[in-house]
Amino acid sequence: MKTLQPKKSVSKAPSYCGLSQEQFDKFNRACWSTYHYIGSDLAQCEMDCEGESGRSQEAQIDCICDADYIRNHMDATEYDTVIRPMFDKFFGKPEFMKMMKQVFPHKRYE
Repeated sequence: MKTLQPKKSVSKAPSYCGLSQEQFDKFNRACWSTYHYIGSDLAQCEMDCEGESGRSQEAQIDCICDADYIRNHMDATEYDTVIRPMFDKFFGKPEFMKMMKQVFPHKRYE
């Protein structure tokens, strides 16, 4: 006689564009370190150029990714072998933006 077993619920893990949880955590910290490094300059530039403070979530993500400081805030080998290829493969795609919205979840940044 066959014993019935309940189906195991499979919760879908967050998508990190191929990064493991540990790699994503390091990447997340590097993004926030980049933000703390360049954030005051971004805010000052916005005040000087646009007369307003704060930027949208999308602008925040673009600034951090374009600044190219993420590499400075993590192991260079891991950046070159894991993060840079992830950028090359996913940057500009919806799954990349979805991942980055996990890093910067707020709608505006000052």
